[in-house]
Amino acid sequence: MLETAPCTDSPLFELPEVVATPHLGAPTAKAQERVGTTVAKSDRSLELGTPWPFAARRRCGDCHVK
Repeated sequence: MLETAPCTDSPLFELPEVVATPHLGAPTAKAQERVGTTVAKSDRSLELGTPWPFAARRRCGDCHVK
């Protein structure tokens, strides 16, 4: 969790070993199910070496979603 969201100027974004992800809030059972599905799809993409389906590409303070 970051103190101010969304953080756009952290030096951590420049480190190749850092993967920054958004905070996921899931107050209902259905939302928790969807979060689980999202995490599973992301993990599977990593295993297969394919792009993350929910990844945001960050460059110098702006965000590009693919």
